[in-house]
Amino acid sequence: MQELDKERTENVDISTVKENPFLYKILDRDDEKFSAKIAGVTLEEWMAFRSFFPKWLEIESGERDAPYEKFIASKRKRFERKGKSRKELMEKQNVDPLYVLEEKRSVDG
Repeated sequence: MQELDKERTENVDISTVKENPFLYKILDRDDEKFSAKIAGVTLEEWMAFRSFFPKWLEIESGERDAPYEKFIASKRKRFERKGKSRKELMEKQNVDPLYVLEEKRSVDG
């Protein structure tokens, strides 16, 4: 581990190293200037970090189990079965789905 640190410090150009900014420069900046000048990232990266960081904190503290809400599989399966059963019913009755759609449009319009 110390060898990695040695290599890193040997390759760094001292003239390009920035000093730590004053606290008021960090706190009193808007997001655009903070991301570019202080953090050294793009505004999009900073906004993405700000949106995901609270979720990450909740997960780490144990308040949430998963990073995103779980999708209820039973509802999805019910929807798929409903569509599949309609398709199978039309195939059994030898009905063209496009014909039914055209007929429905003529009745509505």
